[in-house]
Amino acid sequence: MLIDVEKHRLQATDLAQMQGMVQELLNILQLRSACECELVASRRYTVIQPGTADNLGLLKLEEQHQLDVVMYRHGKVASYRARWEHAFDADAFVEDALAFCSQSPRHPCAGLPYVQDLAWEYRDLDLFHDWRKACASSEHLVEKATTRIHDSGSSFPIKVHFGATAQIQVLGNTQGFIGGYRDTLYELNCRADAFHRGVRPGRGVSRVARDLAGLGATDDFVASVVSQSSMPMGDRPLPLERCAYVFSPVTSVLLLNTFLKAVTGQAVADGDSVLCGYLDKPLFGPDIGIVEMPMLEKGVGSMPFDRQGCVPSGDPFVQDGRLVRYALDAESARRLGLQNTGNSTHAWESARNLAFTPGQQPLNELLAIMGKGVLVSDVRLLKLDVASGQIRLQLIGTWVDAGAPQYRLKPFAVQTTLLELFQRIRAVGAADDFPGRSVGSSLLVELLDAGR
Repeated sequence: MLIDVEKHRLQATDLAQMQGMVQELLNILQLRSACECELVASRRYTVIQPGTADNLGLLKLEEQHQLDVVMYRHGKVASYRARWEHAFDADAFVEDALAFCSQSPRHPCAGLPYVQDLAWEYRDLDLFHDWRKACASSEHLVEKATTRIHDSGSSFPIKVHFGATAQIQVLGNTQGFIGGYRDTLYELNCRADAFHRGVRPGRGVSRVARDLAGLGATDDFVASVVSQSSMPMGDRPLPLERCAYVFSPVTSVLLLNTFLKAVTGQAVADGDSVLCGYLDKPLFGPDIGIVEMPMLEKGVGSMPFDRQGCVPSGDPFVQDGRLVRYALDAESARRLGLQNTGNSTHAWESARNLAFTPGQQPLNELLAIMGKGVLVSDVRLLKLDVASGQIRLQLIGTWVDAGAPQYRLKPFAVQTTLLELFQRIRAVGAADDFPGRSVGSSLLVELLDAGR
């Protein structure tokens, strides 16, 4: 069954109409109050197509329309959120927002971004927008995947999930800035519900892309999941209490995300990060870099401005092993006396297309350099205290000797600190095509203690 999305297609692409609505709301807000404010309007449509080996699920279309307004007045700041329904009343929204914001606390560093930080000129992201293909392709993709699952004869239940999301986002403020963009995001997941001795390994393959071609071949997804789910969990313990590790590209993403939590402006400004005061100090080995690519062509995280309308700096976070900047929005930059980097702390938008600067060696060469240690195929974050830097990971992997995989290991835990973990990253592998908001690469990590 295909959903006729023609009636939704106009709504999902009418950027000018949304910009007009935001401007109207800003005009009403300025008439009713002398406060400064910024307003974000988003309209999102998501097509979802689930499936299993025995059943192709019902195609669903979900809609979400949302307004966020942030008001600044007399040193006070308040945020107000409302659903934007078809019977939306602009005057009532403004009245409710003003009433809510009148009760807000004082916050001396809050306020609109400086005018020079705003994205007055930004690249058109319509090349990321392809909503017309979303519904027409979902059933075909999932049906092909479920057929492949059925033919594989897997002993574990495997689920397939296809999603396509179209979004319009418009931001405006009382400084005269109005900006908006449209994008479409496709996602295909295949996952096996397999348990081994009480541990549920990440037996899944997920791809996210700006267009259908970026998802790759459906058969490859399913074949990979089937092969992983058929691989039993190892019984043998880690033979050494202290050894080296090679993190596969998908597992290295978790290390990037923990780094991001520690450099987020709010955590640093509040003194709640172990990396407070670490600017321009060695944090990694001298050959390690971490970059943000906010305008990467067809990058999943690419966007022209952050939730405050500011230009993402796109500067490296780590260069030659030294921490050279934090992820700052307007408020945290003022509190720290630093430059706004266009990294608002809303959900995943605090950094875009984050990646280690790639090296030259492929995965097999990193294993040869390591010689003896663990090839990490799955990692879970059990504990993270950003303020103290304490981190505890559960690892699933394969023991490697003489650069060659030998046998699967029983899951084990590693307890360390972020500072030690970062310092022990010795090499980054060649660039890997693992699409997501963070981009994975193979990592060689030397000598960490592990529980046996």
